[in-house]
Amino acid sequence: MASISSALERIKQDLHSFLSDAAIISAAAQAGHRWRNRKLGPVQTVHLFILQVLNFNTAMTHLRHLSRKAVKAPAYCRARMRLPLEVLQALLVQSARAMRDDACGAADALWCGLRPHLVDGSSTIAPDTPDSQKAFGQPSGCKKGCGFPVPKILGLFDAFSGMIVQVLGFPLYTHEASKVWMLHPMLKAADLLVADRGFCSFVHLAMLASRGVHGLFRLHQKTIVDFRPHRKHRRKYRKGQKVGKGKPVPHSKFIKRLGKHDQIVEWFKPRSKPRWMSKEQFEQLPESLMVRELRTVLPRKGQRTLMLTIVTTLLDPALYPKDDIMELYEVRWRVETHFAQLKTVLKMR
Repeated sequence: MASISSALERIKQDLHSFLSDAAIISAAAQAGHRWRNRKLGPVQTVHLFILQVLNFNTAMTHLRHLSRKAVKAPAYCRARMRLPLEVLQALLVQSARAMRDDACGAADALWCGLRPHLVDGSSTIAPDTPDSQKAFGQPSGCKKGCGFPVPKILGLFDAFSGMIVQVLGFPLYTHEASKVWMLHPMLKAADLLVADRGFCSFVHLAMLASRGVHGLFRLHQKTIVDFRPHRKHRRKYRKGQKVGKGKPVPHSKFIKRLGKHDQIVEWFKPRSKPRWMSKEQFEQLPESLMVRELRTVLPRKGQRTLMLTIVTTLLDPALYPKDDIMELYEVRWRVETHFAQLKTVLKMR
């Protein structure tokens, strides 16, 4: 995996080859932005802005040295204010799509014929302005008038290249699972989304399946799993319901055993919809979904042994062996490294 630092150096040397003038003009037109011919039009403003960010958010007064152009800080500031945010968001989507399409033929870009993506949430700080305070909010422990606004960041990454596909920002106390559906349009059929247990639910898996996208998540800690063949299950949820010697009963129906701690089960649609979902969207979901549950034990030197339970829509054990799935999930931890590199290299902590 290439480091962000080396990628930045290549972009700094020749920004035009990575982001053409035509692409910027097209994104500005699509966003409904209108401008007149001037020294700091959309193309020049975007190039200067990227140059500023890649040089660790250098001061505006230093841009004239980096760009070797007669750029005055007040004029550049006004040019950035004129440029709609939608232009930068459109450029991110366009560039990510172009680079993904270019890399589709690479052997190391695929896993078992699928293109895996990673999704996770993080947080950062924003300028202490009234608009940022209103949009993002602060941690509850901060005293009034102290601290910075803290936006919640939801990022979608290419699993093996580390390339950003899309990044969204929300108020601090926003659960990632309620907003991850906004990233689904970035995924294509036969893509694979890998994430932690915070994203694991029947609703999320069903929404992905409707697009032909596979999901691979760590099982949520509240979900009951039982690998005994033909064990009992409860279709309807009743709080505290148990069977036998006090063991809780899973709500999934056993279908087929594929191996030790490897089985296919049927998940049923929950009775109530999530708050963030409309009634019409919830009614369109299937009544049940076939998923595969797997478990492995990871011994860790000097640490507590980790029991890892995975749920996925990759049902074929011949195409997707258990060991390969477990190895792929370990790649999920790279998303933490991707966020850390962005925050450290770009000084966004």
